[in-house]
Amino acid sequence: MPNSKKLVEEIKKYFEKRFGLSRKIWGHHIIILRNEIGWLINPQLYDWIFNIGNKAYSLGIPFVRLLPKGIKPTSWGLIFMGREITRNIIELGLEDLRGLLYRGRIKGSRDIETGYVALGYNGEIIGCGFYKDGVLENQIPKARRKSLLEILPQLK
Repeated sequence: MPNSKKLVEEIKKYFEKRFGLSRKIWGHHIIILRNEIGWLINPQLYDWIFNIGNKAYSLGIPFVRLLPKGIKPTSWGLIFMGREITRNIIELGLEDLRGLLYRGRIKGSRDIETGYVALGYNGEIIGCGFYKDGVLENQIPKARRKSLLEILPQLK
């Protein structure tokens, strides 16, 4: 991938600025770019992964997608970083969560700048959303959304 070191630095800076991640976090994790995905791995696995070459389908946690319009955090990456995230979190109540999962978007003014957000419920990060002009859009993958819908009746 061209300029991958530069791109990895750009990804790190994005997460530091957008989600408030500490610069120290990158001492415990490495981002490897492959097929338009930034994978988050343990540094101890770095050499092993490169010794097996292209035999590995996945490398760790899919942390970020590289889209033509820019960087998109994955729900799994935000969930993994959960407690490290200090900015741009939208904490959902049960009715908002239900509406977001069933309809894909909800309206409501928030004091958050336009862009990707970490979706929270009951103090835990549950996925990724996109906020713009008073509308919050669901960015949670279908399989994750399905599992959340299955447990929704048990939530309070």
